[in-house]
Amino acid sequence: MLRMEDWVTIINLKKRNPSMGTRKIAKILGVSRNTVKRALKSETYPSYERGKMVYKELEPFHEFIKEAFIFKRQRVSVIISNLKSKGYNGSSIAVYRYINEHFKELKKDISTKTYEPYETSPGEQMQYDWSEYTVSFGLEKIKVYLHSLIFGYSRKKFLDVSLNITQGTIFTILQESFKEAGGICRRTKGVPNQFFERERELLISLPEKELFLSSFLESRKVTSDCLISYNGNRYSVPHYFSGKDAWVTTYKGIKLYIYSQTKKLIAEHTIPKNKGNIVINKSHYKNYNNMVEESSFDSLSHRFLEHFSMFNDKDLFLDRIKNKKGLNPKYHLRHILSLFGHYDTLSCISVMQECIKYDIFNYHFVKGELQKYSLKEDSLSLTIKTTQIPSKNVKRSLQEYAYAKD
Repeated sequence: MLRMEDWVTIINLKKRNPSMGTRKIAKILGVSRNTVKRALKSETYPSYERGKMVYKELEPFHEFIKEAFIFKRQRVSVIISNLKSKGYNGSSIAVYRYINEHFKELKKDISTKTYEPYETSPGEQMQYDWSEYTVSFGLEKIKVYLHSLIFGYSRKKFLDVSLNITQGTIFTILQESFKEAGGICRRTKGVPNQFFERERELLISLPEKELFLSSFLESRKVTSDCLISYNGNRYSVPHYFSGKDAWVTTYKGIKLYIYSQTKKLIAEHTIPKNKGNIVINKSHYKNYNNMVEESSFDSLSHRFLEHFSMFNDKDLFLDRIKNKKGLNPKYHLRHILSLFGHYDTLSCISVMQECIKYDIFNYHFVKGELQKYSLKEDSLSLTIKTTQIPSKNVKRSLQEYAYAKD
């Protein structure tokens, strides 16, 4: 098929050079003379028009497809399956095209909103739905989600609210609604509470264990500094779970619950509004001596992350130090922390960005870069122990060197 740019070129060549023949134009563009002739005859770009399709194999099923698609509102994949059971041997694409050509527009004009009224019996049915709202808390606007559970017979409502709309949150809302109702499962012109008392007697009793707990737990590995990562933040767990696996789940987007492998609750944290935070419960580190050992890279990493939590590339910086070939990570990180203790946080972050830029992470480079910035008045208590050199001026007679030479 002739491309649009070739058609435009042919028209322009002929307009600028009326005497130029079709043979020469065809040679310039590398197309046939007939193509050039057709292009010159057409006033507009000759677009491709597909001929009307004939569906001989589908014509006998016309009424069946019409009823299934328009009135029964079945999916096309279901219609195709039913057609094949009736002897249709054509392609699935043909069915989609046939429905699109014959019934798409017709479906829009036919009302499908008529229905037969249906009354539910007590304890037979309940309906769940949620809706999103934006509310103001002071100067800040946040999204909240309102959950509604309605029993079909009594129209009794149970309402709840959350800060997210994950599967785990929905299961939690349903579970708490079941507990409040006392069991699991439209009557109008009555008091919902009165009808609900009749409906409660017919509800199925709840099991003793949580209904959905295992279905929305996520696995996390506890690091050696007793932290787990979840959704852009890090949270502490009791130190005796260091190096082990744990289960985590959220409660309505407000709380983070951490469970042991046996599904026992071991930690609970409030979820921060922003990401990049380290949320620590100091009681989790009680009697944890490794946190104060200067020889531990993990403890140094913990101090680094706690102090530079606002630095976006903090994890990258630590990872580069740890995995840099030929570099002693503990030695250099300890000395870098000591140097950073004498400068403000912004200066330290600028130096770390230079380290990442040039892929150099030894403390000698950091020390040289820090000389561009001013020392702060109150330095942090992260100093390096150095040997004090005597300042006394010691003089020695040259005669002693003469004796040593002999």
